[in-house]
Amino acid sequence: MASSPVPIPHPSGPLAGYRVLDFSDEKGQLCARFLGELGADVIKVEPPRTGDPTRGRGPFFRGEEGLETSLWWWTMNAGKRSITCQLQLSAGRELVQKLVAQADIVIETCMPPTAADIGLDYATLSAANPGIVVVSITNFGQTGPYRSWHATDMVGAAMGGLMSVTGDPERGPVRILAPQALTQANIQAGVGAMTALYARGVNGVEMGRAMTSKMRSPARTSCRLPMTDANNSLVKDRLPSRLMRSPTVTPDSTASVRYFSVVKGRSRNPT
Repeated sequence: MASSPVPIPHPSGPLAGYRVLDFSDEKGQLCARFLGELGADVIKVEPPRTGDPTRGRGPFFRGEEGLETSLWWWTMNAGKRSITCQLQLSAGRELVQKLVAQADIVIETCMPPTAADIGLDYATLSAANPGIVVVSITNFGQTGPYRSWHATDMVGAAMGGLMSVTGDPERGPVRILAPQALTQANIQAGVGAMTALYARGVNGVEMGRAMTSKMRSPARTSCRLPMTDANNSLVKDRLPSRLMRSPTVTPDSTASVRYFSVVKGRSRNPT
């Protein structure tokens, strides 16, 4: 009899027995939930008193604003346990070191290079646990001229190229309704974390990894152009056409066309 393609059953999920510490804001909470749905024990670490800033993000259950009624919070943090810790204090950072010593994955979304200021950089965390896998989800990566820039999902979709192939050719680029740039960054971060766990086991040594998922790159990856459009962009110096029309019969926009977007909003955490 042929062996099963999955020889070991996982009644509690393939990540059962692993622990994830979630220090993220809205840029990384979906990644932590994704790992939790696969069986990991996820602990959401929040600031004391006010809790995580996304608790104040609407819409709210029955329109009643409160720390426990944010539908965004419920969606992104379902299945997690939660504790409070003040990372600005040395006592709080010492507590984090104790938590990290018993964890497998840390997810953080600090604006580079501020993670080191609160003890969430890889050097500090790996000192407490050499096998820790540190996942950093940022707007534009840990290095480069944009690393400290604020951004929204729309910015990630625009700069990653996703908006250049959506909408109608008679109008400008259109943002997809769902936050695709952030979603893609979170899914790829989760896959990267699991790959790092696998590599740690295969290598047979307690050696962790530091990995970064930046919002702009996954948006670019999800923008898979037809070969015709790719040729127009690379050879003819023309922008790809909108994919809601046939790329083979719709005239391309010239490379001189430029667009910009203005985003107005109110957020307790603008990163």
